[in-house]
Amino acid sequence: MSGASVKVAVRVRPFNSREMGKDSKCIIQMSGNTTNYTHTHYYASTVHSARLH
Repeated sequence: MSGASVKVAVRVRPFNSREMGKDSKCIIQMSGNTTNYTHTHYYASTVHSARLH
């Protein structure tokens, strides 16, 4: 599949009261054209970055 491209749209909204009540953690951080997300699991935590074009 050479030459294929994928566009991804990311929208981050504030937590609602239910999510805040459960001490939810925000796993997405955006800075300019870069989106960072943290994938957490019970045994590992990994941070990924992607530059948006």
